[in-house]
Parts: sequence; structure tokens; C-alpha cells
Amino acid sequence: MQSIACHLCGTAVWVEKYSEQHTSVQWPAGAQQRCTRLAEQPLEDDVPVNRSCPALTRTIEMAVEAGEVPLTRRIEPVRGRLG
Repeated sequence: MQSIACHLCGTAVWVEKYSEQHTSVQWPAGAQQRCTRLAEQPLEDDVPVNRSCPALTRTIEMAVEAGEVPLTRRIEPVRGRLG
């Protein structure tokens, strides 16, 4: 996985691309609180109900299109692998 920072608020997440349709995103501790979009979401057990940020999604899409996030050859995510 590699770190990608949102072009809007700068929040960094870990990203890995497994296929055209599947992108894995992991939010490091505290990142959800720094994302301006998620800060506006209702919470359930201190976690945003909808963990989706259009600005971050677009940032990831742009990184994929630019070749900065390559398609991995692995089929499944490996727990704990950060880079």
C-alpha cells in the first residue's frame, strides 16, 4: 500500500489497487477526524456512518490515471502490509 494525500484537505490514507473495480483504502488512526468531508458525517460508535469522501475518491482516481498507484499483481490484500 502507498500513502495518498487528498488534494482538498491533505488527509493521507493508504491505497492499493487490485483491479479496475477494486481499490483498497485504509484510514490511519486520526485520519477520519482530519478529513473535512467525514467531519460533517453523522457518527455511529465514533465512526462516520458513510466513510466516503468525493474529494479523496477523485484524488485516488487521478493518481491511478497518472500511474502513481499501479495495479498490484496480488489477488488479495495482505493484512498489515503498509509498503
